[in-house]
Amino acid sequence: MAERGSGSSNKAKWFPSFHVNGYKFIDLKRSNRAQKERGNKDVKILDAKERDRSTYIGSHDTAALAGHSPYLTPMQVYMNKVGLEQDLEGEHLQWGLALEGPIVDEYCARESISMVVESFALSEDYDFLGCSPDGMNGGRKIGMDAKNVRFKTDEWGEPGTDEVPKHLLWQAHHMLTVTGFKRWDIAALFSGCKLEIFQIDRDQELCDIIVDMAGSFWNNHVQPRIEPAFDGSEAAASYLLKKYPKGQEIVRMADADESQLMRELKAVLDNQKQLDELVNEIKNKIKDKIGSDKGIIDSIMGKVLWSNVRASKKFNSKVLKEKYPEIYEECKILGNEYRMFRPYWNER
Repeated sequence: MAERGSGSSNKAKWFPSFHVNGYKFIDLKRSNRAQKERGNKDVKILDAKERDRSTYIGSHDTAALAGHSPYLTPMQVYMNKVGLEQDLEGEHLQWGLALEGPIVDEYCARESISMVVESFALSEDYDFLGCSPDGMNGGRKIGMDAKNVRFKTDEWGEPGTDEVPKHLLWQAHHMLTVTGFKRWDIAALFSGCKLEIFQIDRDQELCDIIVDMAGSFWNNHVQPRIEPAFDGSEAAASYLLKKYPKGQEIVRMADADESQLMRELKAVLDNQKQLDELVNEIKNKIKDKIGSDKGIIDSIMGKVLWSNVRASKKFNSKVLKEKYPEIYEECKILGNEYRMFRPYWNER
């Protein structure tokens, strides 16, 4: 692990694995080759199982289980742990990793603190809890996370407070639970030009809730391979397609629970139809107000545009089939088989 901040040289300093207060800290992100280049052949490298996020509940997972993650649902967490879905990917995550180092460096300079970085922590009391902190100071029992944030929303309060988005509060307390530290700071870089530091003090009651919640999910769902309650996410739909890829030619009588779900679905769809009609009605009224203009602006609400869209060329398969039937047949491909969900309601 490297060290950044006061008292550290510009050259990265590496440490072997060590224990603090019953918690194991071991290097996660560097390769054997990189270690040997620095002359630290004895630094412990995690094996494949220890590196695998499917073997523990992480801080992002905890925020999802608490129902406060903007990125994950409990079903996605379950699918990741049982190997049915990969970790989140995207350019925003790549930029977050790229800016992590500079944010940690500036945080250390402002707070006059040194931080062990690029580390992995696994609780020895609760072997289903782990995390990868962006920085730790074991002596002062302070950890930190570096965040690259597009812009500051109302979820963020004043610097120095614990007023951060709820998913970050859960993430911070997850890492406080794993490490046993007393404080976790969030160093947030807003819009790439303004760094603010938020301080979250340990709340033992919340830490206990995390242990119970994560432990229940791990023991009742992950280990026995029992899916959590289904939600409306794409992850849940994807899981069901993988679990039941092909239907049989059997249509059976519904039981009492299934009949109740059918009634609930019809009620929601009826309400949705009414809402769709209301939305279209209001859209048409706004279009009439806009008239020949491009749009309208409200200083509080924002703007609504009724823009011109250029005509685009489309492929006319009907003409191709009529004039060149042989070519049409050659160009056809067989699509993938899939299952279609469609209700057929009785007339009343």
